[in-house]
Amino acid sequence: MCIHYLRPVIDDIEVTACAECRTVDWFRDGELIDPFDGLTEVFGMFDLVATLPGLAAPGDEVMLYTAPKKAARDLLKALPPKLWLLAAPGLAVSTDGRHLLMSPFESERAQGSTG
Repeated sequence: MCIHYLRPVIDDIEVTACAECRTVDWFRDGELIDPFDGLTEVFGMFDLVATLPGLAAPGDEVMLYTAPKKAARDLLKALPPKLWLLAAPGLAVSTDGRHLLMSPFESERAQGSTG
């Protein structure tokens, strides 16, 4: 059994990102919010750099994002590195510590890949 801790990320947004159960949950002032809203609030200023084949990803492709400023890269510390996490329905996220990776997927394919 894993324990999830709220980690402040920006303003009033907090995240729980668990390497054990491979999930991410988004909160505003301690209340669960829509995952897409959380992703947008935290990583919305990141720049899409490339779309790559999803070789080890849950989906067929991976979208590679970079932080516009070094300070924004610190937001990636909220995610455990080099693991695919279920961040929202049909969307997995990962990081290598420098980039945000997103992989949209269909539920059937991802069951063995995200958790």
